[in-house]
Amino acid sequence: MADEERRKGEKKGTKSKGKPKFRWKKPTNLLNIGNKEKGHAFAEKRKKMAIKEYKKLLRKTREQHENRQSADNRDNRPRLQRPARVADVNTTGKNETESQGVRRPKSQQKRKQVNKFMAAESDFKKRKMEKEQMIKERETMIQKHREEVQEKMKKRRETFGRLNRRTRKGQPIMANQIEHLLDKIQSQT
Repeated sequence: MADEERRKGEKKGTKSKGKPKFRWKKPTNLLNIGNKEKGHAFAEKRKKMAIKEYKKLLRKTREQHENRQSADNRDNRPRLQRPARVADVNTTGKNETESQGVRRPKSQQKRKQVNKFMAAESDFKKRKMEKEQMIKERETMIQKHREEVQEKMKKRRETFGRLNRRTRKGQPIMANQIEHLLDKIQSQT
């Protein structure tokens, strides 16, 4: 019954051939990538991929560097923060040095700590002085620049005033313009 109806519909003038044509559509993940007019179809995606790879590499190198530093700093931690086996190894090494008589008095250890503090403090003061000096130099440079600009503007006003003078009838005074040209030529030679 359905076949007869379909055949009647085909005879009446419909153009369907039974099977619809396949129409290719761009995948949704590739839509709006690049500039189609200029031919940069996938340029944006390639750029993003390259940036992602670069950041990945940076992250890996940073992690490797941090791992190396943490391995170096493991032995430098205070005794209480170390794991038990590392602390035992270091204490045996200390006992050997103490038995040899290389142990330093506590006063020298305190002095070293004070010296570190003093060194840090002096370094801070030094940086502060350098910063202040840089600020003063910058201010003097800015002041000089302002003075130069003011002098140039003053000269411009004077030359404009001389060149812009006119007679009662509105004619420009040529003597001033000729003097200005003569001054220019003399300053160039």
